[in-house]
Amino acid sequence: MEINVDERSVYIATGNRDFDPALATVVFIHGAGQDHTVWVLPTRYFARHGRNVLAVDLPGHGRSAGLPLRSIEDMASWIVSVLSRVGLHEAAIVGHSMGSLVALETGATYADRVRTVAMVGTAVPMPVSDKLLSSAEANDHAALEMLALWGHSTSAHLGGSPTPGMWLLGSGLRLLERSAPGVVHADLNACHQ
Repeated sequence: MEINVDERSVYIATGNRDFDPALATVVFIHGAGQDHTVWVLPTRYFARHGRNVLAVDLPGHGRSAGLPLRSIEDMASWIVSVLSRVGLHEAAIVGHSMGSLVALETGATYADRVRTVAMVGTAVPMPVSDKLLSSAEANDHAALEMLALWGHSTSAHLGGSPTPGMWLLGSGLRLLERSAPGVVHADLNACHQ
C-alpha cells in the first residue's frame, strides 16, 4: 500500500491483505538500514489471523521517499502520522533494533495511540561505537559488514540455514547494501543519540 505523509510517498507492506480500519492493527518498524522486507513472515502470520499489518518503510528506506529521519523522536512522531493518515486511533507497535527504540518512544510519548509494544533485539540506551559511526558516515562498506556480522550469531556465519539455499548473513548484507548513501549513518546516529 502506498500513502502520502508530509507530502512524501510512503510504502507499507500489508501482508498481501486489504487494509480494514475496523480490524486491530499491528505496525512493524524495521531496524537501521533495513526496510519492510525483514517482516515478511510475521506480517503474513498476523494478516492471516485477523489483523491488519502495516510494515512501514521509514522515510529514505526501501520504497519510501525522502531523507531518513534524524532522531528516534522524529520517527515516533512519523509513526503516529502514519496511523492518522490511514484512519487509525491506535495500534500495537513492534520494532526491531532501531525500530524497537521507535516503538518504545511511540508508546511513551503517544500512549493513547499505542495498544501495546513489542521490542526485538533492543538495548536501552543503544550506544554505537565510534568506529562503526565513522565508517557509516564515510559510506564505507566495512560499516555494513560490521552490522551484518554482529547482527547474526556465529552459526549464521557458517551457513547451515534450516531453509535450503538461504544464507542469513549474505541476505542481511545485501539488504544493507540497498540503502542509499547516508541512511545507515543517520539511523545509527539516531540510535546513538
